[in-house]
Amino acid sequence: MDFELSEEQKMLQTMVRDFAQKEVEPVAAEIDKSDEFPHDLMKRFKEMDLFGLAYPKEYGGSGAGYLAYVLAVEELARSSSVVAGWLGTQCNCMETIFRFGTEEQKQKYLVPLASSQKLGCYVFSEPATGSDPRAIESTAKLDGDQYVLNGEKRFSTRASVSDITIIFAKTEDNRVSAFTVETATPGYSTGPAWEKLGSHGSDTRDVFMDDMRIPKENLLGEQGDGYRMLLQTVAVGKLGWSAQGVGMAQAALDEALAYAKERMVRGRPINELLNIQWLLSDIAVKVEASRLMTYKAAWLKDQGEDIVAVVAMSKFFSAFYSLEAINQALQVHGSYGYTKDFKIERLYRDAKLNHVIEGSLETQRLIIANALIRQ
Repeated sequence: MDFELSEEQKMLQTMVRDFAQKEVEPVAAEIDKSDEFPHDLMKRFKEMDLFGLAYPKEYGGSGAGYLAYVLAVEELARSSSVVAGWLGTQCNCMETIFRFGTEEQKQKYLVPLASSQKLGCYVFSEPATGSDPRAIESTAKLDGDQYVLNGEKRFSTRASVSDITIIFAKTEDNRVSAFTVETATPGYSTGPAWEKLGSHGSDTRDVFMDDMRIPKENLLGEQGDGYRMLLQTVAVGKLGWSAQGVGMAQAALDEALAYAKERMVRGRPINELLNIQWLLSDIAVKVEASRLMTYKAAWLKDQGEDIVAVVAMSKFFSAFYSLEAINQALQVHGSYGYTKDFKIERLYRDAKLNHVIEGSLETQRLIIANALIRQ
């Protein structure tokens, strides 16, 4: 395996890093404070044309691959996990259409999503499902040439600002199916934004479907095949969450290094203290290990490999140790790290989401264990 990034990947990394530092970093704290979706920043973000990194040019993408996608998410997460999540939310929607959609569906929906013309989201969680999508209660009943969808979805990111969404519901065979839905469809509505510990400004809402009629051609793949599709799609979503963990942990290391250099005690910077050096080295090890696991999972995906188990490992490791790394970086700051004057406080709150979203840490353990047993 070649650990050297290509010149194109390095250029992408530099471009996204510059954008994050110049456009995202200056407003990240305000997004967190206001807890409002930053529409103006999204307009500038679309101009970067990053949504289609992983997808072929014939479908509106750039064909750069999943490792390129991971590199972009990591760099954005160093400034804002919320903005980094924009890529992941879009990718979940696009991946389902790309892997399981017909050619007509790809041209109609994937092309505008990958070319940054439209925003997409992805909804499957419900009040009673937790991490088990098989417990879905939303229904989709075939009525002539239309499906009629009813039900409620929970914790749907970007549900009120997206144009296209993927919705999972149970068809009359009591199996989960997936549908492409235009959010302007009558019967689609969203509730108020949830107030959360972190990830402020990500626009997380419930989705309601009230006799929502969609053409039967909007069924993705085969009826009843939604659970398998979900596992494959969420595996790509976990690539993004793994990369977010890496980016946030790297940001924590950056903050801790800068603070330890500037903070003086008895005329000496605290980076000369042994206990501070230990904390810094521990953080660096966790960042590097998380990065290598995440890059490997993305590289395997680019090779066409099944990454369900390996990405569960990278997501678990990155989520668990990024929060540990951020906690240690907060310790470097001492009491100041607990105040909103310092970025580390926001990183600490935002990183916790990775422990529960798109499969909790416990769910990742089950996926890993089941893969080991099958082997």
